[in-house]
Amino acid sequence: MGGCYSTPDPQLIAEIVACIRETGIVDMHVHFTYQSLDKPQFDLFELFTRGYGAKGLTNQGFSPDHFATLDTEARWQYIQPYLKNIEATRHYRMLICAFRELFDFDGLALEDHNWRAIAEKIESHREDAAWHRSVAGPRSSNRYIFSVTTVFELQGPPFALVPFVNGYLYALRRGTLDKWEAEFGISLRSADGQIEGCRRFFDKLDRLGAIGVQANHSYSRAMRVSNPSPQEAEVALTRAPGEATEGELQALEDFLMRQILSLCTEFDMPIQFHTGPVSDTRDGNPVDLVPLFQEFPQTRFILNHSGYPFISQTALLPRFHENVFVDFCWLPVLSKAATLQFLIEFIELNPAGRTMWGADTKDAISGLGHNIVAVNDTAEALAILVAEGALCTETAMHYARSIMHDGALAVHKMSNQPKFEANWRSHTK
Repeated sequence: MGGCYSTPDPQLIAEIVACIRETGIVDMHVHFTYQSLDKPQFDLFELFTRGYGAKGLTNQGFSPDHFATLDTEARWQYIQPYLKNIEATRHYRMLICAFRELFDFDGLALEDHNWRAIAEKIESHREDAAWHRSVAGPRSSNRYIFSVTTVFELQGPPFALVPFVNGYLYALRRGTLDKWEAEFGISLRSADGQIEGCRRFFDKLDRLGAIGVQANHSYSRAMRVSNPSPQEAEVALTRAPGEATEGELQALEDFLMRQILSLCTEFDMPIQFHTGPVSDTRDGNPVDLVPLFQEFPQTRFILNHSGYPFISQTALLPRFHENVFVDFCWLPVLSKAATLQFLIEFIELNPAGRTMWGADTKDAISGLGHNIVAVNDTAEALAILVAEGALCTETAMHYARSIMHDGALAVHKMSNQPKFEANWRSHTK
């Protein structure tokens, strides 16, 4: 991982951070909306025990079921030794960054003498939607936030809607085909019906002002997509509920994926693919998507998470496929070393405008913490390239604005009159 880099100038890092903050940040990957912020948010312990940080605890033998039975003081006593063992993890560090920004926390870690004050401050805001919205938006210097969500609700500035296609794509696998048939008013039991269903699905997204879509393909199965005929796709639809084989389900899903990619081109929406981190890492290599890049040259593909741990392969893909972009969301809270390696390799291989960032968090506090570490890592990577003579300071600032702001707007074609703002106005007149 990584290499021996030149020592960056701390003053230059600070200047690049200031440049990014002044320009504004586009967070193109969160899993919350204005509506979800109206609900009670995580308490102090839930920030560590839910979502991405949980594995670091459960891998040590931490029991969420036992933890749930304890009162607040007993919870601290139980979780403290487990937290001590993950203090160096980036998830832990990014939460400490958020506590410093929000609550003037001055420690390196949560300890007996300071955890209670932070817990009380977080608890005082748990049901304060306005506070959490301020953390998600203005406090984070976000100009736009792209909400990647299963919730099909109209979003307004600064949120833009990027829905999952998984709900429709995996309807037969999940036993929800009847729901979509009722919504669209058509039968989905044939290839032609499925094609029409895909179109109605995209018509709905367009009415809601969606600016793109996301497929969490590799969570459910291998990423590589075959090219089945309509007849092969229909086989799964003829089976009794729960009787379709895995191969038959994948044939239908691969057939639908091609319909989705064609509609992404027609509706001018980029598609994000989850790549990299999954339980079976072999299923997350974005190289498996190359045939789709070639088959759909007018469709814009965004590869999430830099394909980690396949970051060198991922950095190379946009060089040979002009319709491929990379979002290094999540990477800064997995590994700083990997983030620096990816950014330096990517910049050495590709022009500005081909990579961007998103927090990939489910709450505003974690989003702010990820914002802070991602900005700092980006500034450090660019300062390293300046120290090595690869960039001048002015060009480093240009790359900083591109990575944290301009690139996401450009790939979603929002650089001028943002589509989602126009749509929001049309729906709220």
